Amino acid sequence: MMCNSENETEKDLIRWEEGWKDENMNIHGERQKSPMVDEWEDRIQVYKACVLSTLLYCSESWTIHAQQERKLNTFHMRCLRRIFNITWQDKVPNSIVLNRAGIPSMYTLLKQRRLRWLGNVVRMDDGQIPKDLLYGELMKGKRPRGRPQLRYKDIYLTSLGVLKELEKLAQCLMTVWLGPMRT
Repeated sequence: MMCNSENETEKDLIRWEEGWKDENMNIHGERQKSPMVDEWEDRIQVYKACVLSTLLYCSESWTIHAQQERKLNTFHMRCLRRIFNITWQDKVPNSIVLNRAGIPSMYTLLKQRRLRWLGNVVRMDDGQIPKDLLYGELMKGKRPRGRPQLRYKDIYLTSLGVLKELEKLAQCLMTVWLGPMRT
């Protein structure tokens, strides 16, 4: 059943936040009790500390495809829905689940980590290995025939699309911040 108005969506959200429907029975026929909000917050903190940190370890350096990002986001949403005990039958949109948890989507988390690392690389001095690898080009050689393999640099160029603007901003900030120190 689709909601046709915002009032119906608000009513569903209020019903969901107030508690559980009467149909929620466990296998023994006993009604499941709604976990306390503090318990949800504890679960979210454990999820952030253990699951997300392990899942996204070194994600700044991943060369990731759209299908892999979708799978990560699916896992992320499945975990959050299990924490709040939301089934597909409740028809709660992902945006409401993310707002309730106070966690951004997996796409946003990956992009934030990439941007953070890219900012560090752009601010590095010339001659540093990560900066040379990101901005370096081959002098000679050919790529094999067919579709080129996805490179780390391609991920930044396509997913962020703001590499040059960030580079200019970082260099401008570096001259402002480090100008008095270098003289």
